[in-house]
Amino acid sequence: MASKLAADITAATIYLLIPDKKHVHTITADNGRGFSYPQKIAKALDVEI
Repeated sequence: MASKLAADITAATIYLLIPDKKHVHTITADNGRGFSYPQKIAKALDVEI
């Protein structure tokens, strides 16, 4: 990723995982600032974080 902004990481995570959404059940994220919007990822992918 060229950017480490939380919004960019959130958008990229959703974009990359949405095609395989049916195979993704949970996501474990680190405590870094890049994963500041876990609720947005969880909602978009219908997963637990």
